[in-house]
Amino acid sequence: MNQINPMQKLVRHYQASIQNSESAIRDYPHEFSEIRKIVDRIIMEPVDIDDYYPLAKRLAGLLETMGPETIFSNYFLENIHPDRGCRARYLRFICKDLKQQMSHLLQRRKNQRHLRLL
Repeated sequence: MNQINPMQKLVRHYQASIQNSESAIRDYPHEFSEIRKIVDRIIMEPVDIDDYYPLAKRLAGLLETMGPETIFSNYFLENIHPDRGCRARYLRFICKDLKQQMSHLLQRRKNQRHLRLL
């Protein structure tokens, strides 16, 4: 029997998620830029409770735009969307995780590019 062990399955799922995320960044560069700005704002500045719902809803909408099976939709969309269980007190921590994932994704994209000056 040739069975795939759970770790291999998880690694394959992660790699597919990264590839889908890279495609989403290419397809939706303005949305990705706006996600980064909103995440930075949430991390760096205090968010008034009156601003929480519209800000979280906007961020969730942008994450949803990036498409299914990306790093944006799997975990973060569910935990940022205010109607799907996100709690205001955890928003900053989730955004810090999202920023770290985006930084990793961008670093990976940079490492794959081999540009030379002619």
